[in-house]
Amino acid sequence: MRFTHTSPRDEIRCRSGSFYVEAEQTLDYGGKKVLYLLESTTQLTTCCGGSCGMSFISVPGFVKAWQSRMDVSGMPVSEVEPVGDEEAREEIKKLLVTMHGISNVDFW
Repeated sequence: MRFTHTSPRDEIRCRSGSFYVEAEQTLDYGGKKVLYLLESTTQLTTCCGGSCGMSFISVPGFVKAWQSRMDVSGMPVSEVEPVGDEEAREEIKKLLVTMHGISNVDFW
């Protein structure tokens, strides 16, 4: 799977608001590097009509080739393999929660 890196703090818009990547980091796990993103919302509209901000972690997967090419806009692209094993997901999530204190961890 291809992962296109963004510039730090670039706003990414979605249906319910927007968010930004604060940092891209890697974690050593099982002899591989896991790419994960520390992200925050700017303000998301919630189903109750209010809005809130929050932090979360997204895990694209294991790095297969780090920034091995550029996309058409000049942004670096890495090849990643999603973390499919449920036991590995749980262990990686525990490590990330302990390291960053953020309990909302999503895997691609």
